[in-house]
Amino acid sequence: MHLLLTQPPQHILYIQYFASMIDNVLIEWFVLAIVIDIVTGFFKSIITHRTISSKGTGGLLKHAAVIILTLTVYPMLELCGLGQAGDSLVFFFSYFTWFLLSKTGAKWDYRYHHG
Repeated sequence: MHLLLTQPPQHILYIQYFASMIDNVLIEWFVLAIVIDIVTGFFKSIITHRTISSKGTGGLLKHAAVIILTLTVYPMLELCGLGQAGDSLVFFFSYFTWFLLSKTGAKWDYRYHHG
């Protein structure tokens, strides 16, 4: 009877929380927004005929870092009972990524056309 009352190990719970993110609408929208940003950037480079591989690689690495960090930390916060902090993290990264990448892109376009 004692074995039935024990809680699973933390790493098993982490994997369960990680797997349950597939049903989280906030995470789905977050990943979808980043994928849309990547696709629109790709099409922008094709349409404007300004494909610079170092710029594209850096952008992909930034996007990958944000996704990996968010998808790694979010289940940990849920596991600790800090689900609202996880939601705040996703909102922060969504806004920060949009703001940072849009401002970086605007400065790069200005320098490219007028420099």
